[in-house]
Amino acid sequence: MKDDNSEVVVDIMGDNFLSEMMGIFLIEYRDLIDAYADSLQNIENDILVELSYKELFRVYHTLKGNTAFFPEYKEFTHFTKYYCELLRYPEKLDLHDPILINTMKTNATLLITILNVSESMFHSEGKINIDEIDRLITDFENNNLANY
Repeated sequence: MKDDNSEVVVDIMGDNFLSEMMGIFLIEYRDLIDAYADSLQNIENDILVELSYKELFRVYHTLKGNTAFFPEYKEFTHFTKYYCELLRYPEKLDLHDPILINTMKTNATLLITILNVSESMFHSEGKINIDEIDRLITDFENNNLANY
């Protein structure tokens, strides 16, 4: 959906079902970020590394699946899908590769930023400006060319 400024938004004001779904999505997203942080800490501490990468896969996969309910989240879905594919078979990766680890850490920053921006827009405006989310992802990808 586009608003009056021709920006893509998920407008949830006045739609109780969409509002409830977005609220649930954001709560689950916050829980997934906690799981992501725990897994990163395990990887950095060399504890249950392969299992921790599988947990990161689960986080990306769940986020990808949850955003399918909101088709406006195309860039975010594309971003999470890429990392689902990368992490699907951790046994094929060098799990101690510093570039891979750094990529997961920098991705955490983006995921947290998207969550915080989405929550702020949801609670203050009753809609989420997808163009803003897309800009965050594009800027992030342009500034992190060394990503895996």
